[in-house]
Amino acid sequence: MSHFSTMSSEDEEQLASLLKQFLRSIDERLSGAPTPQSAEEVLLHLEETDKNFHNYEFVQHLRQRVETSLGCVVDKELGKLSREDGQHTVDSCHDALIHTATGRSQASAQYQEMTQTLRATVTAAAERLLSSFDDDQLRKEEEMQHGRYADDCSDSGDSFNQVI
Repeated sequence: MSHFSTMSSEDEEQLASLLKQFLRSIDERLSGAPTPQSAEEVLLHLEETDKNFHNYEFVQHLRQRVETSLGCVVDKELGKLSREDGQHTVDSCHDALIHTATGRSQASAQYQEMTQTLRATVTAAAERLLSSFDDDQLRKEEEMQHGRYADDCSDSGDSFNQVI
């Protein structure tokens, strides 16, 4: 059973915090995108275009979770493949071994479980951020309306007092 299957609300909260920090770090790149599709392209190619990609805590956290969940599967597949192909040196077949081990790992039940749980957890974290953002926006609007009404009331009162 992978580590992903036991994501708690604390894990979701931590992931939401890391995601928020990550999005703030790349805000300039996302804000510069003229369309949502462009912003999606920025995100899809961020690893290729951002030299700091692997330094973001969100990325490091996800990488650690993947390694925890799949490390033993990949090691097991690489071990099987090296024994099956014992007549060649690992160096001469390195790329082929990695490609085959990756394919087998992606076909594993652990990989399927990890991707489903990761997707659900990141979605929950993103929804938590959106909800928090919406709540903040509503609160700001209410404060502005309350402040405007207070100003209007004081203005009315002043006008009223001036008429008398």
